[in-house]
Amino acid sequence: MAELARSFATEAIETLVSLMREGEASTRVRAAQALLDRGFGKPTTTLDGKLEVGRSVTAMHLDALRDAMDGVLAVHERGLTLPARRLPNVRALHLPKP
Repeated sequence: MAELARSFATEAIETLVSLMREGEASTRVRAAQALLDRGFGKPTTTLDGKLEVGRSVTAMHLDALRDAMDGVLAVHERGLTLPARRLPNVRALHLPKP
């Protein structure tokens, strides 16, 4: 299947070039973007956030899991219930403190 698709690569690129030159404005932009993505790769995504240097990704995930479990316990302690099949057994989780 991949080989068959690749056999149309030249025609596909020619079609994108034609659309980029002659299509409606939004079509031209999408065709140009597709050509740029294929020629140069998609632009990298910049994440804007705080990175804690010196901590492993595993430790950060465990902290996030612990925070989520605290939220579930808080709901449970207020007398509210979640469906039993969705309520994790948080006491069975022995998560180390950082």
